[in-house]
Amino acid sequence: MKKFRNTKKVIEHTFDSIIEFSRLHLMHTVLKERTSTHLILENGKKVVDFINCSYFGLDTDPEMIESAKQALDKWGIHFTCARTRLSIELNQKLEAELSTLFKGRAIVFPSVSSAHASVLPLIAAGVIFETEKPITFIFDKKAHSSMQFLMPILAQDATCITIGHNAMNELYDAIKAIKAENGAIVYVADGLYSMGGSVPMQEVIKLLDEPDLYFYLDDAHGTSLFGEMGEGYVMSHFNKIPKNMIVNFSLAKGFGCNGGGVLLPTEHAEKMVRFYGQTYAFSAPLDFSVMGAALVSCQYHRSGKTREYQHILRKKVQLFRSLLNLPDLPLFSPIQIIDLPDMPTCKEFALELVEKGFLVSTVFFPVVPKDKAQFRISITIKHTDDELRELALLIKSRLQRNLEKF
Repeated sequence: MKKFRNTKKVIEHTFDSIIEFSRLHLMHTVLKERTSTHLILENGKKVVDFINCSYFGLDTDPEMIESAKQALDKWGIHFTCARTRLSIELNQKLEAELSTLFKGRAIVFPSVSSAHASVLPLIAAGVIFETEKPITFIFDKKAHSSMQFLMPILAQDATCITIGHNAMNELYDAIKAIKAENGAIVYVADGLYSMGGSVPMQEVIKLLDEPDLYFYLDDAHGTSLFGEMGEGYVMSHFNKIPKNMIVNFSLAKGFGCNGGGVLLPTEHAEKMVRFYGQTYAFSAPLDFSVMGAALVSCQYHRSGKTREYQHILRKKVQLFRSLLNLPDLPLFSPIQIIDLPDMPTCKEFALELVEKGFLVSTVFFPVVPKDKAQFRISITIKHTDDELRELALLIKSRLQRNLEKF
């Protein structure tokens, strides 16, 4: 069998770095307290948080917290029973709300990763899209790790290949070659990528009528940030989900709660996931507090409140990028990537920012190539303009110092 992962090599190249970054409280550190965007770390350092992906700050919304408490009072903490045995009424109500908002058949999971683990193997078996043809998964190189991790399992029933990031010419060539062998294709990509950028939706739309071609798009980071009702980047292009597409959504991040789910196009696909999805059949539903809070978030999405938040967030990101003299992006994203020359610079600069009161995500191999490093900065509507200005000024000053070395 083709080897899709080389875990030992990855560990060899990263273990010492992870230990060092953890020792410096840049990774694997403990959060002791939080108030809005301010955190107190285990070493007592108070920092402004640019790591949390709660883009609208709904994870601390008072109405959502109150609804979470009410759900706990009524239902208890949890009901430990597989959903193939009992489906909780609160869970059914949430899925019905999400199905209306997101324009498909929604099934919620404890995480987006667990949704992938149920759905992708069923696609590989040919039972979701009901095809007898041999299936080839074409993964975008930057498709989220929670999907690529499943390649060895998918390879039991299907073929898996990887193409360059948004490399549409490679995709067209692969589609042509696979169809010549009478095969079916599933293109796997992110809607909005966790490291910035997006799937080229106009190209996807052009391919929707192509026979034996299907799409599996993880729009976890796009959920809530796009669309009139926060349906996400992918579904903002459609009145209902196309029959040859599956989309993942997040109940965390912009949505403000926890967990995730999958949006399916047909009753048949829904039955396959509910009857045979492994992590659906052998796991319990979301915690009741999450369901209670999520129903309030649904109300915010339906009422247009999240639409207001979308505009605020875009202004915050525009301010940050203008302060760094960065050009406008083809598509909005709250995730800002700052490229750094190498890992030592990344470590040194991250420590400097912590001393100045700012915590950002440090990124190195295997997320980026071995000789690269980055900061990943998550901007939310809770960040003040002054916080954005101060962080941008520190970054701009440091990058200028780096340039002066050469």
